[in-house]
Amino acid sequence: MRLAGAAPSSRAAPQASERPQPGRSRAAGRGAAVDRDGERAQELAESLKVRDGAGTAAAVGIAADVTDEAQLEAAVETLGELRLAVSCAGIGWAERVVGREGAATLAPFETVVRVNLIGTFNSCGSPRRP
Repeated sequence: MRLAGAAPSSRAAPQASERPQPGRSRAAGRGAAVDRDGERAQELAESLKVRDGAGTAAAVGIAADVTDEAQLEAAVETLGELRLAVSCAGIGWAERVVGREGAATLAPFETVVRVNLIGTFNSCGSPRRP
């Protein structure tokens, strides 16, 4: 596809050996799983099955709380360069606002907001900060 007014590309089409192959990456990389529970983070990292150029596992588990900006900053520093972040921490809470015993307490709702909203903000903010 060529856009109107766009100059033709001077780049040659990649050779078959240079084309990305399904399930393969042209660049070696590392992966990480971050969880408040360090053991769970390590289990998640091992399940990522990320491999470096030599075929060895390159994922690490890091214990950090997404609601704590300083802990996330430390996790990013542990990794070194960060090119991609996927924020998928989330919790739910099911309770009536007003039930038979009266109004619900604010604490569970505040926890949900801290993890789902502030945790996502912190996770997205860390990679873009110098």
